[in-house]
Amino acid sequence: MAKRSKSNDDLTKAAARRRAKKGKEAAPDKGKEKPKKGLIREWTETLIFALVFVVTVHTFIFQPFIVPTPSMAGTVMAGDYLVVSKLHYGAKTSATIGVPYTDLYIDGIEIPSTRFPGFSEVKRGDVVVFHLPVDEKPLDKRQPYLKRTVALPGDRFELRDKQVVINGEPWSPNGGVLQQDWLLTQKEGVVLPGGKLRELGIEDIAATGRPNEFRIKDASVEVVGAVRELPYVEQIVPMTLPANAAQADIFPPDAPYNRDQFGPLVVPAEGLTVPLNDSTWTIYGEAINQYEERNARRLAMNQFEIDGQEATEYTFTQDYYFMMGDNRDNSLDSRFWGFVPMDHVMGKAVMTLFSWDGGPRLDRFLKPIR
Repeated sequence: MAKRSKSNDDLTKAAARRRAKKGKEAAPDKGKEKPKKGLIREWTETLIFALVFVVTVHTFIFQPFIVPTPSMAGTVMAGDYLVVSKLHYGAKTSATIGVPYTDLYIDGIEIPSTRFPGFSEVKRGDVVVFHLPVDEKPLDKRQPYLKRTVALPGDRFELRDKQVVINGEPWSPNGGVLQQDWLLTQKEGVVLPGGKLRELGIEDIAATGRPNEFRIKDASVEVVGAVRELPYVEQIVPMTLPANAAQADIFPPDAPYNRDQFGPLVVPAEGLTVPLNDSTWTIYGEAINQYEERNARRLAMNQFEIDGQEATEYTFTQDYYFMMGDNRDNSLDSRFWGFVPMDHVMGKAVMTLFSWDGGPRLDRFLKPIR
């Protein structure tokens, strides 16, 4: 008798059993946990993420800056910890290969640097952090400096008895932030009360060697106004160098200027063409060589060469700025080393995060910068 063939039901059940068996063999053991990361690996991944985050924020968004000197006193003080916005003028990528937050970099190797778009241009009055142009390190490793923008690209800048004059018009930053040195003459037969002067904010006063005359350092117009009202003060006037008192260390080299009587000169601007002669060469020659990166030299009287070609004029390829400290008689700024190129600008100082001078200065916590 022939064997009975398997029914369709039997075949279906057999196939189902085979699939179930195969699935059981392939399924992972749900009772087993995935192996955990080691402690060292977890810490390494966390530190790498934190480093990437901090470097990204530092490069493209905000950068801290610690004020080292009183050159901007009246606006910011030595010991202030500032927030510098990279977003205002556009963040700029590094031109060197090295270790972030250190001076370690590969010497002799520079890479192309790019500035991203910002939402603002540098304005007159902005307090700006920039790389010191006369530093000899690679651009993004040069010392950061903090000053106020007083002249913009294309402006005709000069100082007359300390007064900033832009395009023929006097200009001063708002808020009475300027500080300078003053000459105080007391009335005959009285003694200046040191305690009263300190109450008004006068910390540094010294005799000049002339009868009844004293030098007051780093005082604002508001403070001096209060001192002028004191009954024992005859007069108080700014200490101002005369026009014929040239300073050897002033910009440009060999110019008959000083810190109080300066210019006039035109600040370079992108697209601005200047004639090349013996007078303009002292003003613009260094900028053409160092910041425009051209091989420019003086051949003879009123004869110049740029990149091997004789030249009678030059057209600038980027904007420049004239920067000064608010503490005018205690500031190393553009009066001494010249223009600040746009590619040296790091960002705008927007806020004092906190301040420290042997202890916290609570009145400066989260203080906007004027």
